[in-house]
Amino acid sequence: MMPFVEPNPDTARPPLNRDEQSDVIDLALWTGQLLLQHGAQCERVEKPFDGW
Repeated sequence: MMPFVEPNPDTARPPLNRDEQSDVIDLALWTGQLLLQHGAQCERVEKPFDGW
């Protein structure tokens, strides 16, 4: 599980809108698919999503 980090008000950004969130998810899925197609171990592809 990822530790909670307090946001820094000096560098805080507004939340992503729905289209931006969709782009981030699409990129993450595409990256995972690309890694798997080129021989990455499943555990290494799935591990970043354990905390979600």
